Amino acid sequence: MRNLIVIVLSFCFGAKLFSQNFTSSNQQWIHYYSQMDLSTKDRIGFDGGYRWKDACSEPALFLIRGSYWRKLKPNLSLGVGIAHTGSFSNRDINTLELRPYQELLYLKKKEKLTVQIRYRLEERLFSDFHEATANTNRFVLRNRFAFSYTFFIMKPFKKFENTSLHFFVGEELFMNLKLNSETNWFDQNRMMAGPVLKLNQKLTLQFVYNFQFASAVEVNTFRLTHVYWLSLRHSLDFSKKETTE
Repeated sequence: MRNLIVIVLSFCFGAKLFSQNFTSSNQQWIHYYSQMDLSTKDRIGFDGGYRWKDACSEPALFLIRGSYWRKLKPNLSLGVGIAHTGSFSNRDINTLELRPYQELLYLKKKEKLTVQIRYRLEERLFSDFHEATANTNRFVLRNRFAFSYTFFIMKPFKKFENTSLHFFVGEELFMNLKLNSETNWFDQNRMMAGPVLKLNQKLTLQFVYNFQFASAVEVNTFRLTHVYWLSLRHSLDFSKKETTE
């Protein structure tokens, strides 16, 4: 039911979107994720990424993030983390953001299908830099609802039994808590799909096409972005040592 609600909302936003003004652009993202299982219940993570726009001609954003997770049930985890980002304008940093967050994650793995549902609450603290003016600080609360499915396709190499090919589809909706009249409650929506190559138990390579649209500062104006997203995921499991000792 939750997934159905998100899909319906996405189509509603899409219908509204194409009746308004919009601008279109493209971005290219690279990202590295590292995850370490410290025990059967505790996990820490680190990730970082860089984004370009207009066919890698200009920088768009950098991001670094750290997190800690505690497993509440076999398929349910509670996490906390903090992210630091910087966005660029004319090759100079225009905005810095500090983003603490809390997250509830449902993850269920079957033989040929992985289902993930996530809710995240973010506290976003901005420092905006403008030419010939002092810094201006802003605070925004944002909700993120996401779900994804990863389907097994095949084992492409007979000699490498641990290598497998999958396909990923996902949806993520970003909604602000309206603290003042200048904040739009709708922030952005992402629709993602692409191949996933699991190289072995520790390394996964993923290439995703991400079509996203976001509200702009101007009223009734949206930004459409075509994103090509390459990521590498590295997983380490120290919980096995715990069970064998």
